[in-house]
Amino acid sequence: MWDSQNGVAVKGDYPLHLNSAYSIELNAAGYLPLWNKENRIMLEEEPLFGVRGVEYMDARQTRFHLIESQ
Repeated sequence: MWDSQNGVAVKGDYPLHLNSAYSIELNAAGYLPLWNKENRIMLEEEPLFGVRGVEYMDARQTRFHLIESQ
């Protein structure tokens, strides 16, 4: 459902429950002239919703992890 940016009726209206883990799926897209196409970067984060608020499991990703080609 990553491309349902206008909302998802009923299934998208699920309430958050205390002491529960969730998955947040994010994405950003931009046109790359060098490749002559749109490129999309997707990111998934796992937060825990608890009494102290939202805490990311294994910390929030703040930088790219680049894998060199061989």
